[in-house]
Amino acid sequence: MDWLATFSLAEFWNKLIESFPSS
Repeated sequence: MDWLATFSLAEFWNKLIESFPSS
């Protein structure tokens, strides 16, 4: 598994989740 790709994907999801309004 490419750890760099996993890290980038995790950062992507983090940014995506932050874009959603917090319930």
